[in-house]
Amino acid sequence: MLNSARGRRKLHRVWLRQDGMCSNCQQPITMDTRLDVTHIVKRTDGGTDAASNLQVHHLSCRRNP
Repeated sequence: MLNSARGRRKLHRVWLRQDGMCSNCQQPITMDTRLDVTHIVKRTDGGTDAASNLQVHHLSCRRNP
């Protein structure tokens, strides 16, 4: 996602929608944070890759939900 300008813009929109906070632990996500992006509604369940269906969280939060 970070490899293209379109992907970075989408990630920025998701980050802004979440007020810069992790969706799991509600701690700030900064530029230095290792993060993960997941779908709210899985693609296999009919979800899309739209920014409105994505959420960001710390990589460590993803591993330890």
